[in-house]
Amino acid sequence: MKVAKVTIDNLIPGHFADIYADIDSILHGKLVAAEKAEGQKMTHPIVESSIFNHVTFNKSQLERLELSDVIFNNCDFSNCRFDKAEMFRVEFHNCKMVGIDLEGAYFNQVVFDQCRLDLANLRKVTLKEVSFLNCNLVDGNFSENNIRQVEFVDCELNNLELYGTALKDIDLSSSHFETLELEPGAIRGLTVNAEQAARLANIYLGIRVKE
Repeated sequence: MKVAKVTIDNLIPGHFADIYADIDSILHGKLVAAEKAEGQKMTHPIVESSIFNHVTFNKSQLERLELSDVIFNNCDFSNCRFDKAEMFRVEFHNCKMVGIDLEGAYFNQVVFDQCRLDLANLRKVTLKEVSFLNCNLVDGNFSENNIRQVEFVDCELNNLELYGTALKDIDLSSSHFETLELEPGAIRGLTVNAEQAARLANIYLGIRVKE
């Protein structure tokens, strides 16, 4: 799925460290590839119209990170802290995001495609037109979120925490889970397949479905 308005032909090769040379901490129009950028610490860095290929950001702390029209391919964000990040038209493809902290973030037209988001903190997040495609969100926290037009396609969701998140019009029927952590009333309006419905009915309503 394409949402970012950026093409590789218009980019200049660069490094993430180039952002420190800008007085406003802005990185614009760069192609960053095969780079290690672990342990970065910044407040309100801004990245625009750029592509990152095979870049490692492990354990970085980028508070109030702002991204617009950015694509990340095969990048590693394990154990990063991006609290209160803002993302507009951003794509993550085949990225490792285990244990990432995105609490309080704002997502608008964001795609997570084949990403590992297990143990991720996505709490108190606003999501508009966001897609999770073939992603792993096992043991993640998706609580107290404001969601609109969010889709989960063929995702692993076991033990995902959804407390305080309204799930009306959310379709989980193509995804996979044994249990979800949520209030029983939150399943109203949720779309699931027959097997999932029987499982949820047994766990949260005490109903046994005979085959």
